[in-house]
Formats: sequence, C-alpha cells, structure tokens
Amino acid sequence: MNEKQNLRLKRNVGLDYVHTFLSNMNMQSSIWVLYLAYCGLHLAQIGLLEGIYHATSIVCEIPSEAAADLWGRKRCMILSNLCIAVSCVIMLFSKSFGWFAVSFAVQALGNNLNSGSEEAKTMREKRREYNRTHQGFNRTHPYTGNSSDESREENA
Repeated sequence: MNEKQNLRLKRNVGLDYVHTFLSNMNMQSSIWVLYLAYCGLHLAQIGLLEGIYHATSIVCEIPSEAAADLWGRKRCMILSNLCIAVSCVIMLFSKSFGWFAVSFAVQALGNNLNSGSEEAKTMREKRREYNRTHQGFNRTHPYTGNSSDESREENA
C-alpha cells in the first residue's frame, strides 16, 4: 500500500468520525416533542407523526440500499444530509400537521439513505487496505481458522 492510499484511508476514517459526531449532535432529536407541543399539536398528533416517520422508514429501507448500489455510497450520504437539513427547515417553518408530516417523512428518508452507508464505506476502505498489505501471504480465515491454502484445497 503506497503512502497516498494510506493518507486517503486515514482521511476517510477521520471524516467518518467527524460526520458521526456532527450528525449525533442533532438537536431535533432531543427537543422535537416539546417543539411540536409548543406549536400546538396534541400528543395524539405527535404520536401519529412518529408513526409516519417509522412507516416511511420501513417503506424506504430497501429502496435506499438499492440507491446506494446504483448511485454510490458517497452520493447517498450527501443526499442523506441534504434530506435531513431540508427536514429541519420544513419543521422549523411548519404551521400545520401536513407540513410536519412531510418533514418527518423526509427525515426518515434521509436517515435511511445514510443507514449503513458510512460504515460500509469505511469498512470497504479497511478491507482494501488489509488485502493490499496481505497479498501473497499465507493467512488464516478469520472465522474458520483455516489457512488460505487449506480453504482452496477444501473447495477443490
């Protein structure tokens, strides 16, 4: 593995840590119930909005994984962050239940687009690093304990 690839890997892992830290500082997740109550929604409406969020999440989970395969994980992560930002803006300026519902649906879509993408991207980079540094060596399989030569013999 050359120095340029090593620097890229370290940069990507560092960026993943920063992204995870910033995305977990989402104030919306800690005060949204209070905010919605302040905006005049009843607890039943707030519960219905939570249901809309989870229903959208269930419906969008598989298509979001297909989107990651089609468009790439990096693009899906960027689109995810845009959806979450749009959701926050919609929620901030909403005055009706319908707009709050749109905000929750867009938030769920954004979270689904990101689910697993950042971890998969980081793990793919780590796997590439491992494969580059261990090419040509007799290594053992992490689950079976067999060496790569033994595994080839068993599969032959």
